[in-house]
Amino acid sequence: MTSAGRSAVIRERGTNATTLDDVCRRSGTGKGQMFYYFLDGREQLLLAVAELEAERVFDDQQPYLSELTSRAAWEAWRDLIVERYRDQGLHCPLGVLIADVGRYSPAAQAVSAQLVRRWQECVRAGIEATQAAGEANPAPRAPTESRTRAVKRPRHGRKRRRRTG
Repeated sequence: MTSAGRSAVIRERGTNATTLDDVCRRSGTGKGQMFYYFLDGREQLLLAVAELEAERVFDDQQPYLSELTSRAAWEAWRDLIVERYRDQGLHCPLGVLIADVGRYSPAAQAVSAQLVRRWQECVRAGIEATQAAGEANPAPRAPTESRTRAVKRPRHGRKRRRRTG
């Protein structure tokens, strides 16, 4: 039973609209074989799809995501993901993972959270490498006193009226 078949049918139809018959048909398996691999049924199947889609999202951004060491590398990564996800449209694995499968499976939500942490680690390492290479500001700009005051004391647009009488 191919993992790609399971994921593809859920990516195309959505978690709610996909039946086990759809998955069996797409993957070329019978329900007996499906339950042999996924004893816990739908929840276990959704978890397997979430894990596959998370790896796909991460792999789709390689090698760029792991090599964010210069401004040019950041631009190449940006261009890659914009093009890739634009081409995938509604069948984007990130959207399927976070917005669809994760909605119905707590275990899939944990997979999504792990993917985001992994992604953040790569981005953080890339920022630090780019800063070390002198191609990015070493630290974010500190707020000035005037900006801080503006945040602390918002202006009110109207004045209070006095009551008479």
